[in-house]
Amino acid sequence: MLLPTVQIPCRFRGALGVMVNLDDEAGMPPFRNRSFLRKLVAYGERQGIGLFVFTPKQIDWMRQTVRGYTYSGTERAWIMQVRPLPAVVYDRLFHNDKRQL
Repeated sequence: MLLPTVQIPCRFRGALGVMVNLDDEAGMPPFRNRSFLRKLVAYGERQGIGLFVFTPKQIDWMRQTVRGYTYSGTERAWIMQVRPLPAVVYDRLFHNDKRQL
């Protein structure tokens, strides 16, 4: 289930963006490995770090924001959010060949 887009200020002491590959066939949210990413978001929350997942195409360089997703355990759903560009990014982009680098 995907909830509506909301603009939420980060309520944690830190924020970490997790950049993943866009997968149009995955539905919404548009990325694979959701089970791993749900666990990563939950772990970050317990550590006081707000994790959100996004693809490179969701970056708005002009506004210095990114549209991404975080998982809500209470809602049991991915929630779309617009946030400032994170200072730290965990790059989980996987490339199939050298032309993608």
